[in-house]
Amino acid sequence: MNTFYQYIPGFCEGFKPVTINFSTTDELLSSPVVVNFTTGKDFSHFIMRTNLLVAVYETGDIEEQWVVGRVAHPEGVEFPQ
Repeated sequence: MNTFYQYIPGFCEGFKPVTINFSTTDELLSSPVVVNFTTGKDFSHFIMRTNLLVAVYETGDIEEQWVVGRVAHPEGVEFPQ
């Protein structure tokens, strides 16, 4: 079992971070809080940066990365190549 902790920036008030327990990468990626990051038109893919789940958006030559949250055991998260 693994745990995901949603990241909410400090300047955002009134929001409670979501914690998700998951067993597989598919379970993590199908959770509503993570799916929400895929709805943007420029969404490309997810990556792991150490223990952070990051959403990548690409527009032409510009790439933006947004932290979705922290994963307790990142070694258990594998994305399709």
